[in-house]
Amino acid sequence: MEEPLTSSEAELVDGYNLVVSRVSPLTVATSSSVVFSATLTNTGTLATPSGVIHGVSFWVDGTQVSWSDTHTSSIPPGGSVTLTANYGPAGTRVWTAPSIEGAYSLVARVDDLNRLPNETDELDNDFTSTLTVANPNYDLIVTGVSPTTVSPGGSVVFSATIKNTGTVATPAGAIHGVSFVVNGKQVSWSDTYTTSIPAGASVTVTANSGPAGTNVWQAPTTVGTNTVAATVDDIDRLPNEMNEDDNRYSTTVTVGAPPPGYNLVVTKVSPTSVAGGSSVIFNATIQNTGTTETPSGIIHGVSFYVNGTQVSWSDDSTDSIPAGGSVQVTANGGPAGTNAWTAPTTAGTHTLAARVDDINRLPAETNETDNVYSTQVSVSANATCSDRVQNGTETGVDCGPGCGPCEWPFTAVSRATLRQSTKKVYAHWHYYPVSLENYNPTTNDYYQRNYIAVGGEGGAHTAYGGMMRERPLPRLTRTETDWRIQDAKDEIQLAARIGIDGFYLNLWTDSDTNNGGLWTRVKAVVDAASQLGGFDIVPNFDMTILNTGTATGDQDRIIRILGKLKASSALLRRPDGKYVVGMFFPNAHGRTASFYSTVKQRASAELGMSLYLVPVFLGTGSTTFFEEYKTVGDAYAGWGTAVPITTAGYSGSLKTKAAGYGKPWIHPISSQDYRPKDKAFWEAKNSQTLRSIWENVIADGLEQVQIVTWNDQHEHHAIRPSTGKQWPAYDMTAYYIQWFKTGVKPTIERDVLYYNHRIHNQSLVPTKQTSTNLAVCKAGCPATNDVELVGFLKSAGRLEITQGTTTYGEDEIAGGVQVIKTPMAVGTPTFRLKRGGVTLVQFKSMHGIVGTTEYQDLLYRAGSSSRAALPSCTNSCTIGEARCHLCPGEPMWLKR
Repeated sequence: MEEPLTSSEAELVDGYNLVVSRVSPLTVATSSSVVFSATLTNTGTLATPSGVIHGVSFWVDGTQVSWSDTHTSSIPPGGSVTLTANYGPAGTRVWTAPSIEGAYSLVARVDDLNRLPNETDELDNDFTSTLTVANPNYDLIVTGVSPTTVSPGGSVVFSATIKNTGTVATPAGAIHGVSFVVNGKQVSWSDTYTTSIPAGASVTVTANSGPAGTNVWQAPTTVGTNTVAATVDDIDRLPNEMNEDDNRYSTTVTVGAPPPGYNLVVTKVSPTSVAGGSSVIFNATIQNTGTTETPSGIIHGVSFYVNGTQVSWSDDSTDSIPAGGSVQVTANGGPAGTNAWTAPTTAGTHTLAARVDDINRLPAETNETDNVYSTQVSVSANATCSDRVQNGTETGVDCGPGCGPCEWPFTAVSRATLRQSTKKVYAHWHYYPVSLENYNPTTNDYYQRNYIAVGGEGGAHTAYGGMMRERPLPRLTRTETDWRIQDAKDEIQLAARIGIDGFYLNLWTDSDTNNGGLWTRVKAVVDAASQLGGFDIVPNFDMTILNTGTATGDQDRIIRILGKLKASSALLRRPDGKYVVGMFFPNAHGRTASFYSTVKQRASAELGMSLYLVPVFLGTGSTTFFEEYKTVGDAYAGWGTAVPITTAGYSGSLKTKAAGYGKPWIHPISSQDYRPKDKAFWEAKNSQTLRSIWENVIADGLEQVQIVTWNDQHEHHAIRPSTGKQWPAYDMTAYYIQWFKTGVKPTIERDVLYYNHRIHNQSLVPTKQTSTNLAVCKAGCPATNDVELVGFLKSAGRLEITQGTTTYGEDEIAGGVQVIKTPMAVGTPTFRLKRGGVTLVQFKSMHGIVGTTEYQDLLYRAGSSSRAALPSCTNSCTIGEARCHLCPGEPMWLKR
């Protein structure tokens, strides 16, 4: 008996064979008129016969609605042709979509009347798709990706053309993101385009970043094909699309020997953030991606366009660029006779494009289609800051769009410079957002009612006088419905401005039940980071709280949470694609290395997530724990202890110890730790803990640190600006991060004084709090009772602290960071800087020192001369000043 042909054997039969490879459209508006098209491909070995109709009919939910019967040309083997319906059973080629939203079956049938009876396979003529009928709205698809041919080992920056196939324009202001994935691994993304796209229009966006912190994909060194996929609206920032299933476009990128010749592309344009009304001179980096050098003596021109209008150009670069080489060019002319573009005075974003070889002076390029690079330029309201408040009456020194120099004693480098550093700074985000319920703080919000008030949360904290001694700097009620995300964006911008690369996000549940809506808070931070871009999120599981009662239950919860977060573009991934995941107190409840080995295995098998696991040990861990988790930990980190470092080389010794296990060490940065609820404190000795740890870490050449914490209000070690600690921990951290990341100690250019002290002596006996409920010293003991003044001085001077009639002072023989301390006394300290007997800076503490107290309060308060109480802040907030979000009290400056 003759065996039937197998599928592989059938493919060897000579002949022609037609299939449908694509149908469009797949998304239509309700009640709209639709004309279908289909792409036919000849998958056979011979051409189809000429002069015979190559028919296609279209069927919706089993009913024929139209057909195409006009194509009679031969299709060669491997060839394709797109046919459009020209008639139908109702006497028209148009099908009217239903008036009801829904999903419908769409079938395109090639050779529908068997006019081509000699096909090698008559069973593959039907192509079935899902047709989405939705109410009129926008819908984004990707129509093309470039480049699709690259050199072995080449640096590739992908671009994608996205089209709005819907019936209305996309919303302005929302990020139109595109993610690029090669062979199943995300390599880059574009998240800067926010301009509305009209219905039917297309734009090209270019990758500007990626999971490895760069927009570049390094092509393999071996010749071959790779699958590249581009997904528009990659993290669903545009949730009202008509069809969410057509966002992905896939093609191949060929790595092969490029054609001989030169080829110019633009890889970068700057600046992309400018002040309103300023004169902007654009720069572009152009690269020769070809195999031969460009010709010498010919202008390598670049034109710059804003919103499609040419504003300037560069035409003075004539030197040859070798293969693979790059050069930066600067605008030197323009259509208005100047090389400068004047930015609008109003804040907003604009499309910025640079075209190399703009008037085709280099016609022998191997590719003339990749000369344009597109991004966005952000224009911020121009700010001056002689009074540090943008309130319409600015005078004096203009600090540009940032105003950072007016607040800090040093000149800040850009956020981009800090971000590009190989040294990384992360901060632990823990539970407490800026606002818990969006209430006006003056009307007694949750922080005030339940955390600070003595009888808060039903009297749960009465015995120790309330759970907190301060709160985040408050803000007015927000009108936005997504106020949580807006708050989270403000926090992220504030953290990123001082060089923090991301948050280790404290997690233990994916529920909002009985936890104050924790999951909603966490998701707001993740979503805000995804929308902003350029800020990392590390899921950090709190293993002390995450305790379902069984190991399997704990693992189930971890996997479920990771699954819910996986799609976020903000999740930190290593260059090899692994997701960074923290485990705080990994040995809690007896969890061993095998527990985490199972977590890794399940994440890989169930989620397709390869994990880079970071155990975060209490303190700095021990040899026992380093040994226990060596098979599952990819890096080691510590929670630390909030006491000063007095031993040179301390952090370096931990780095060496971790290296002995083949792990990098992430050192903890602490400032203070006081827990009324837990009846404990660690003696920080004013700001000495923060300063000494940073100086030790910098001296020892550490590569990564984790700030403990950004916002844990309960344990009072947050560096986020707050009502008690105010700004100094944040401002000092800005100084040390810049030093840490750049390797250069910032030059102090403006005198700034920071003070730090408690509001009563540690030994003072409260009148309402029993001794059993007092916080006791856990480390760094005994407690100290000093007033500290830290001077960031541009030159030598005299620092003074006056309490009552007593003045204590020291002459500092040099500039830099200088510190004096003196025992505290009841009253309000005054702080002073003198030079040559002349008082240059003088101001009082915002926190008086008392001789009696009802409840113990061991929080170190702080303040500074650069952020003294501002009488104009109240008015600034009342009128909705753009960057003063946290009122009353100090303004929170953002978007520097």
